[in-house]
Amino acid sequence: MNIHSYSMQLDGERLPLLVREKSFYRIDRRVRYDRPVLFRDLAKDIGLHRMAEEYVYCICVDTKMRVIGLFEVTHGTVNVSFASPREIFQKALMLGAVHIILMHNHPSGDPTPSGLDIEVTNRVKNAGDIIGISLLDHVIIGDDSYLSLNEAGYINFSTNA
Repeated sequence: MNIHSYSMQLDGERLPLLVREKSFYRIDRRVRYDRPVLFRDLAKDIGLHRMAEEYVYCICVDTKMRVIGLFEVTHGTVNVSFASPREIFQKALMLGAVHIILMHNHPSGDPTPSGLDIEVTNRVKNAGDIIGISLLDHVIIGDDSYLSLNEAGYINFSTNA
């Protein structure tokens, strides 16, 4: 199965429309994407570890932890990019996501989370808890390493996945 990237565009009446942009990653639908190392591999396929600015991506998965879509949430400067829960969940809802995983790079190569990374993650997690789409993890990509906020214990993630 091809995983597609999506963007939000305005239609003729200036209403938001989710548009599939391209297929760029071939994925085995039998694989459960339930380990951060799999998202690190996806990040490498995208080239996230080589980007000179911060990029935030959202990976949408179904009830069986199979990837159903991926989209760029935002990109910013060399050391900051702000992810808004509104934009994340607007797209996740349109894709029919049950769970999401955030993923972003640190151009410095050091995947240690900043205070802002943790704050934004908590905001997204709380918003997801309210609307019924759980945030399973937030994976930060460095040069040759990654850090899962879930595995590292920075955030108390809980799920029934």
